Amino acid sequence: MTFLIRCFRTMTFFCALSLLFGCGPQMRTTYHFVPPETPEGRACIYQCENIQLQCDQLDQSEYSRCLDRAEDDYRRCEDRNVYRRQDDQEYCYRSYCPSPDGERCKERHRSCYQSCGGQVSSETVCVANCDKM
Repeated sequence: MTFLIRCFRTMTFFCALSLLFGCGPQMRTTYHFVPPETPEGRACIYQCENIQLQCDQLDQSEYSRCLDRAEDDYRRCEDRNVYRRQDDQEYCYRSYCPSPDGERCKERHRSCYQSCGGQVSSETVCVANCDKM
């Protein structure tokens, strides 16, 4: 019973939190890239693209491994419960695995792009609930 109460409280907390943040203005930042003029600089930013691709692939791979581990842990827990008495069973759950959002890789890419001589500018604009600013 305490698990259900805890679960209900957690769900209520997150619903309230989403209402609180969902009503404010929503901002979006877009980035504009101006490549360097030299052939060396353009070759360098090509390497930046490859680095970002590898970073994204690594993030996705880590996410997949996390999901696999969470599923394996859950199944092992369920298997242990088969051999236990009803009152000795443990609660089994799948661990949370945060989805890769790619922001770390994008930031690394922008930094690399600038170090190659390219220019990166940003523009942040309100895209929803702008009247709440």
